[in-house]
Amino acid sequence: MFIFFPFHALPFPNEPHGFGGIAWGTHITRIPGMELLQKPSMREGVMLYKRKDDALTWGKVRLKQIEYAFKEGLFNRVIITVEDLYNFILLRDMLFEHFGKGKEIIPGTERYVWDGNVVRITLIGAFDIS
Repeated sequence: MFIFFPFHALPFPNEPHGFGGIAWGTHITRIPGMELLQKPSMREGVMLYKRKDDALTWGKVRLKQIEYAFKEGLFNRVIITVEDLYNFILLRDMLFEHFGKGKEIIPGTERYVWDGNVVRITLIGAFDIS
């Protein structure tokens, strides 16, 4: 799983200002082709959407799903999932190349974080790599 969301810390190389052509903070009503996936959670008031015409590839990586999260109608997070270990490794290597290595949260767990001025990127490996 791979998550982008707005955050404030020190910058990292190529820090994104949005995802898929959508800037952080854009109101849902300004984005055509979005389909509701989940009604707001009681705790956060976050609604999840998918975009009808999203290509489920990112470079060489085949994606399982892209979910766009909106809090109070404003774009604040994207959650990307891949189906298998091969695509996870491709995604991880692509992120390393584009944003730098990041910080491994717990050594040996394939869980990384990049904290920037605006964005926190979290990469979580749910695959056993040994």
